[in-house]
Amino acid sequence: MTRLWVVKFARLLTHKGLWILESKYMEGKITLREGKWKQTVFHKYSGEIHLSGWEEKDLPSDFNPENKLTTSVKKIKKSLAIFSKKNPWVERVIKGVLVFTREDFEMDISNCLVPYGNLMNLSDMYRNTPSIFEMTFEKQLEIVDILLSQHRGFEENDISSVQVAEEIYYQSLKYLNKLVDSYCNF
Repeated sequence: MTRLWVVKFARLLTHKGLWILESKYMEGKITLREGKWKQTVFHKYSGEIHLSGWEEKDLPSDFNPENKLTTSVKKIKKSLAIFSKKNPWVERVIKGVLVFTREDFEMDISNCLVPYGNLMNLSDMYRNTPSIFEMTFEKQLEIVDILLSQHRGFEENDISSVQVAEEIYYQSLKYLNKLVDSYCNF
């Protein structure tokens, strides 16, 4: 499995597709009503027990993870536009998911316009997604190359192609070792 993590949003590239993850680490409970995001958190004031309690607050108007995820997916699709002309299947393998990463977090966002969940939901989504026949190792490398070259155009070089190549190399070795072991067990 080839993994590519990039600042601002995460991308996970595997034989099951290109996953774009917008992650949020928040406490308390978050709700989404009529396009407005609210967070309910417990405030504990030391020495002022009677002031402690749950407090609901509107999140800033620019807090809109739905829009951020949608924008990220559009950027990826634009980056892969030329590749998509020769490989039209790539459009359907791009999956955007809003992920809340804190374990003790609650949410009531059933009217959210994008797929969402916690880490357990993400794990289930990934596990239940079938492998994509066209997503060969070679195609994954092509996609990584395109995304890395696009990435360098607007962000700092915090991911090098050498790091990606080394990770692919070591994962390939693990795969070959498993393959050899499976043949040895016949």
